[in-house]
Amino acid sequence: MSAERPGDVSIYLPGNSSRMGAVFNVASVNPPSGGLSTSSYLFGSYSPSDPTNTAGRNDAHGAYVDPSNFAGREATIYNNGANTPLSTRNGQALSAIGGSASQAMVTAESVGVNTASFLSSISSAPVQPCACESTQWGFWNVFNGANNSNGSLLFQDQGVLLLWVAGVPTTLASLPATGTATYTGHAIASIATPGWIGSYIAAGTFSNAVNFGTRSGAVTIGGLDGTNYAGTVTWIPKTTLFGGALTGNVGSRTATLAGSFFQGGPTNTTPLYGEMGGSINLSGTNYLGSGIFLGRKP
Repeated sequence: MSAERPGDVSIYLPGNSSRMGAVFNVASVNPPSGGLSTSSYLFGSYSPSDPTNTAGRNDAHGAYVDPSNFAGREATIYNNGANTPLSTRNGQALSAIGGSASQAMVTAESVGVNTASFLSSISSAPVQPCACESTQWGFWNVFNGANNSNGSLLFQDQGVLLLWVAGVPTTLASLPATGTATYTGHAIASIATPGWIGSYIAAGTFSNAVNFGTRSGAVTIGGLDGTNYAGTVTWIPKTTLFGGALTGNVGSRTATLAGSFFQGGPTNTTPLYGEMGGSINLSGTNYLGSGIFLGRKP
């Protein structure tokens, strides 16, 4: 999974220590009876509401090197040799329902895959990674579950290779009311295999030609699992968010985007709104996938 809506992923990098923290919020569109409806997956050892870690989070569960290199395991409270998980499932703490957590998240830069060679190797088109300075992306996985008193499985929530993207939030006042700009970068998605017994990842090019006057953008994604997508996204009024649907050129494939403008970096000509990112949901006949996109304007 990537998170389904902008704001579902929050990452905290205090910068004055080697600690980091993150919260990934997930919701099921059609949750089965007794299954996962919502979940908050917590990572690392930092929380902005507790900057000095008075709660006693396990510091070994997060590492921060620089804004492009950080990683985290499941957030836990260290208690007399045991780690109590802080993630929740359907509004309940895992610790309250006898659940355990096994989670990990990492930036793409940290594992050496934020490169043209890697992205192009999993695409039908040459792909250059987004030249983003502030917006980051990466992978995460989860294997959380619980057994009842008889040892029988109560639940098991898992995702093997999931994707996230996060950027520095901007404000509505920072976005211009006129003019145009083109944001370019890449998209990457996890695709379900036939029979839904596994998944693989695929990448593609990303472009969004934004018209700030009409509050819309012409989006193209090229070479994503052998498919080119095109369509229009529109802004959600009074927000920095946008969304829309794209049509693919293979079979009945479509893509649904939900994104947000982000701040750029110091070399961007308009650093207050120089980057963007968000989620992609792919669908078609016997076809399903989800992933992320990110882009930068000159």
